[in-house]
Amino acid sequence: MAQGKEEKIDSCAQVAGRILLKEVIKKSDKSEYINILLSPLSFHAVLSMTAAGATGDTLNQMLQFLGVRNIDDLNSNFLKMAAVFESNSERDSNCPDLSFVSGIWVSYTHELKDSFKELVNTLYKTEAKSVDFQRKEEVVKEANLWASVVKRPHRRSSQDRVPQPIYNDPFCKCLVF
Repeated sequence: MAQGKEEKIDSCAQVAGRILLKEVIKKSDKSEYINILLSPLSFHAVLSMTAAGATGDTLNQMLQFLGVRNIDDLNSNFLKMAAVFESNSERDSNCPDLSFVSGIWVSYTHELKDSFKELVNTLYKTEAKSVDFQRKEEVVKEANLWASVVKRPHRRSSQDRVPQPIYNDPFCKCLVF
């Protein structure tokens, strides 16, 4: 693997590791047994979609973190990664299968550009939509129903994957899954 690609994977794995450690520490104080699933590839996809919607200094910082020069390189790299997994899983049933059941749901108070919606839909196979997070229970039900409809038929059920409440932070304006 080329040095640049190793660094990109390492940086996402490091961030995923920090998040994982933070969650483990948070739960360990409560004497609870927990299971945590965190995919560096999914995390990279979320960061890539976020960068695709960013501008200015934020975009430049995200591109630098993800190890690419511009949005075209970012999108091209994601397509190459996805193609590797898809072609391998088609040839070998023992190979990991890449499957995203993902969506970006943003508070209706923030407008999403049509060009962003189209990009995440066509490139990342992700739905981007506006919702009213004040209706938490309704959004949870809608998200779980949506996930059960879009999942592949041979996948196990996605029901009840979005926890209630959706968030505790009053500043949360986006649900990405």
